Amino acid sequence: MIKTNPAGRKLYNKLRVSDSVILARNVLYPNAVDDSPIIGDDGTIKFLSIDEDPTPIDGKDYDARYFSIVTTEGPVDGWKTDPAPLYRIAKVPTKRPVDEIKANAANEEQAIRNQIAPPAQVNGDLNILVTALSRQITGLSLTDAEAAALARSQKLSSVILDNQQNLVEIHAAIDDGKEPDMTAGYKTEIPA
Repeated sequence: MIKTNPAGRKLYNKLRVSDSVILARNVLYPNAVDDSPIIGDDGTIKFLSIDEDPTPIDGKDYDARYFSIVTTEGPVDGWKTDPAPLYRIAKVPTKRPVDEIKANAANEEQAIRNQIAPPAQVNGDLNILVTALSRQITGLSLTDAEAAALARSQKLSSVILDNQQNLVEIHAAIDDGKEPDMTAGYKTEIPA
């Protein structure tokens, strides 16, 4: 799609022909009529109409954990001799490296873990658990609060281990070139 200004005039990139350096971006054509001959033109400068592809994510599903948008741009072949040359800008979804995708999957698992057991809550429970385990090891009976914290911790550990196994399976699917739903299969609540 040819890029225009709000008034509907085409926008151009001004390039030096000898070394293809962009001298100016998004400028109007120097004449009142776009693409008309420029008086005094010595052929050292070209105005290239900007042909910008619409962003690939417009109206389409696209998962940024798997893909990044890479912009490629440059003059269309033959621009030095073309009477109406184009400067093409394309935005292409490009698959991320496997290690980056796996890191994104691990971030999803960590976010779910933080939702189930916020770090501040875990830190508070940790003090109670240390005391409870110390009392249990020495043969003392646990208080109701300590027993409840120990039971909650055991259930939480079970959920965390299950979720870590789910992450292992997601990583294996990613290694196989698949694009699994990174949030599927996780337990999001501690059983009562």
